[in-house]
Amino acid sequence: MILEKIKKPNDIHKIPLEDFEPLAAEIRDFLIRSVSQTGGHLASNLGVVELTLALHNVLDFPEDKLIWDVGHQAYTHKILTGRKDEFKNLRQEGGLSGFPKRIESPCDAYDAGHSSNSISAGLGYVHARDILGQKHHVVSVIGDGALTGGMAYEALNNAAELKTNFIIIINDNNMSISRNVGGMSTYLSALRTAEAYTGMKMGVTKALKKVPKVGTALVDTMRKTKSSVKQLFIPGMLFENMGLTYLGPVDGHNMRQMMKLFNEAKRVEGPVVVHVLTKKGKGYGPASAHPDRFHGTGPFDIHTGHPLQKKSVPGYTDVFSKALVSLGEKNKKLTAITAAMPDGTGLIEFSRRFPDRFFECGIAEQNMVSIAAGLASCGMIPFVASFAVFTSMRALDQVRNMICYNGYSVKIVGTHAGLETGFDGATHQAIEDMAIMRAIPGLRVLAPSTPNMTAKLTRLMAE
Repeated sequence: MILEKIKKPNDIHKIPLEDFEPLAAEIRDFLIRSVSQTGGHLASNLGVVELTLALHNVLDFPEDKLIWDVGHQAYTHKILTGRKDEFKNLRQEGGLSGFPKRIESPCDAYDAGHSSNSISAGLGYVHARDILGQKHHVVSVIGDGALTGGMAYEALNNAAELKTNFIIIINDNNMSISRNVGGMSTYLSALRTAEAYTGMKMGVTKALKKVPKVGTALVDTMRKTKSSVKQLFIPGMLFENMGLTYLGPVDGHNMRQMMKLFNEAKRVEGPVVVHVLTKKGKGYGPASAHPDRFHGTGPFDIHTGHPLQKKSVPGYTDVFSKALVSLGEKNKKLTAITAAMPDGTGLIEFSRRFPDRFFECGIAEQNMVSIAAGLASCGMIPFVASFAVFTSMRALDQVRNMICYNGYSVKIVGTHAGLETGFDGATHQAIEDMAIMRAIPGLRVLAPSTPNMTAKLTRLMAE
């Protein structure tokens, strides 16, 4: 097996390019078998196998810095940096983390677990590199809907001011945890289908490079100018207009194409966005067909994809879901809002029954809470549901100033509260949420002790 030759960081450089395709197949098979036993984030990792192999081919670790947004798609990266044998204890106490962890390996540049921060962290790494006079490459990989988070745009705005190389890879799989939403999703979809532009770009570039003496200079000038050829085919090119060089889109499962583009990105003197198209769940039928269900999964049967353990009794989220649907049937002013988590928060059934009263705002909790405030100001009854740690931390300013300061009746539901949040670890544990929320004037905190109490409190909140 080719995979057995990967024992430590940069062993990938010893693998011939013709062996990369079978190596990708071996890694995919290993991930499916391993996660079927331990549980974990499967669909997102299956989608970035080739992308990760291509990055490891053009980078050197730990000198170069690879920063994963959210981080639940870094399993192949961990395998290629010598941690394959530790996957038997994935997400177990004392075992391998499901996210990048610097204490595990110097090849993990940045601890992850939350969304939309990889470009900001990458900016910090770039500034530190330049101050210290170092020459390594910094790469931030953002995807799985993380571009729906406002922090990513703040970082892109700052990145445009850079005069030195910074590579931003958009892993575009048209998904966050659930289906991607919003203008950015639509925008990226348009870029995926811009074949006329892509073909034209390659043709013009090749032709110009053949011009004696001045060809290469003309290509470089064309890339840097604001009125580039792209504007003729894709009006309002977002990234170029922001001052970022844009390369792509490229097939995220064609490693030779990606390697070529990544090497080109390394030569850009400034920030560069590489747009990579991947398929979440690729290579495993059940995960490809149901990427949201296999985003985070427990142990499952490989042949069927079915969970090995079924719930025997309804949990807190199940009871909340049923109660909210019942309330929605009786009151047409009741609305529900979530941030990329209709399944995890129990709102999926409400969204199916009352699609005109359900709002999915992407991974943007501050926006989610502010939308709820606007609804409440118009006499609606908004229920906001997200993981407790995301609402209490990310949206705290909006909860205090948009809701409580104005005295709006918004119902905030924090699922996965406390220490027992599954196997995602410390970044997902809401151990401060009640203390934080109780400190806000005008906010009443309710904590059900049983699923049955959850139903009663949900009905009480709607009154």
